[in-house]
Amino acid sequence: LAAYEGHANICEHILQLKPGLLTTQNNNEAQPIHEAIRANQEDMVVYLLQKGADPYVLPNTFHLAILNRAPDALEALLTHNLEILGNPQKVGKKLTMPRLNAITREVQSACGSDLPVDIVTLILAYEKNYAASFAQRAASILYLTNDNGYTLEQSAQANFNAAQTDEQLARTLQVINHLDWYKEQVDLH
Repeated sequence: LAAYEGHANICEHILQLKPGLLTTQNNNEAQPIHEAIRANQEDMVVYLLQKGADPYVLPNTFHLAILNRAPDALEALLTHNLEILGNPQKVGKKLTMPRLNAITREVQSACGSDLPVDIVTLILAYEKNYAASFAQRAASILYLTNDNGYTLEQSAQANFNAAQTDEQLARTLQVINHLDWYKEQVDLH
């Protein structure tokens, strides 16, 4: 109830006493993050994510935010996801654009109507930021160097030149094709 009502100070006190309640489900199989999303409590969603709530727990939080027409909660979830995407040290599940698009289609078919403009705007902004984040990661991958100071492309070319079997040659060509694809992605952005 505290999460639904957006009472961060009460949630903080409760979680200090019983940290396990962060992931405890109620009778409706909802965790505190689900209740905060249902009520479109953006600050509470951010707080719960910072405390370690799992945005990918079922029922799907992104789906729930779109279905409940909770743009503030959806924005908090998408922002959190972009922070994970932009930080290679952060591990865990990540929401990809194809998955978000699938969720959006599921919700549209369930609702039988168009999504509100603010939800669509958030999803389009996320798609743009996702693409930019991906391009940054692709660029960083292209310019990584090994212990000898060679980039991945230079190493792949050296392996190509040194390949002695068809299998080695095929693997090296596959790496070079992947690197070419990464270059195209960087060039697009």
